[in-house]
Amino acid sequence: MLNMPRPAYEHSRLLAIPYDNGCTGPRLLGKGEVGDYQLLYKFSGMNEDGQVLEHHPPRSWQGIRWVRTESQECLSWVAWEEIEIPRS
Repeated sequence: MLNMPRPAYEHSRLLAIPYDNGCTGPRLLGKGEVGDYQLLYKFSGMNEDGQVLEHHPPRSWQGIRWVRTESQECLSWVAWEEIEIPRS
C-alpha cells in the first residue's frame, strides 16, 4: 500500500519479481481519504522476472490518496521491485 500525497495521477508502472513465473492479472486498486478501494486497472497475461507492467489510462485518476496492488492469481509469492505512479 502506498500513501500518495497528490490527488491526480496519469499512469502506473510496476516492475515484477515473481518467485516463480506464472502469476497472472495483478490488480491496481486506489481510494481517496475515505471509502473503499476501487479497481483502477487489471493487468493481463503472465508475469516474468524483471517484466515491466505499464498502464496509461485515458484520463488521469482523480482523488486517489492510497494505492495498493493485489496478485490473486499466483501459484507463489510476487514482489514489486519498483512501483511508479507519477502525478499529473
